[in-house]
Amino acid sequence: MEILSYCKGDSKELLVDHISAALEIVNPNSRLFRFAGRYADFERAVRLAVVFHDSGKVFYQKRGRNGMSFMGHEYFSTYIFSSFINKLFKLDLENYDCMLRDAVTFTIFFHHHAMNVKLRKPKIDEKAVEFGVSLLDTFVGDVEQFLTAEESDALKGAVEAITSQKPEDIANGVVNYVEERIRAVWREIMVNPKLKRLSYATLLALTTADYLSAQKNRKSGRTRFSAIVDEFYRFYIR
Repeated sequence: MEILSYCKGDSKELLVDHISAALEIVNPNSRLFRFAGRYADFERAVRLAVVFHDSGKVFYQKRGRNGMSFMGHEYFSTYIFSSFINKLFKLDLENYDCMLRDAVTFTIFFHHHAMNVKLRKPKIDEKAVEFGVSLLDTFVGDVEQFLTAEESDALKGAVEAITSQKPEDIANGVVNYVEERIRAVWREIMVNPKLKRLSYATLLALTTADYLSAQKNRKSGRTRFSAIVDEFYRFYIR
């Protein structure tokens, strides 16, 4: 089954197409990448943020009267990424990178930061969780092309760990787990200036790529905000 990142009326967008378009937008030789690359592997941070930022939408594939609602998907995306990054660094403890882990976690959770996070807290449907879990292997197959071999192995391990849990346990635990994880990341950001710069830079890159790729694939109209994002892109990311 295909995983959608957007569905409204007759307009649809595949998640894998959204990720691909977003990755094409970011330029590793741009000003923002040169600036943020001083603090960590910024190119990898942005790539992982793009790949995982909408991964939680696998739990939102039920179509309603007017399409699909993905409200709160960033909680599940953060949960999936956290499972992945824990597996990744267990495979390679010598290269454990707290800066990358925390910056990408921050970025995924806050990529809808202009909206009230509390209002976006998801209402967990156990049946939706059960169906979403069944789509995780499809997600792996879709995004392997954007990952290194080691990252792919880590994602498969994360999916195996998630699918081994009962849907009701996932439904009951995701919000508390993610909110505690975000509080821990936020505390680190407040005392680590380099992590703060890296986190905000990664968020800027993802927000820009996410918005411009969605605008392209979904053929949405021009707004004042889109003009601002486009201007930022032309100056700092292109």
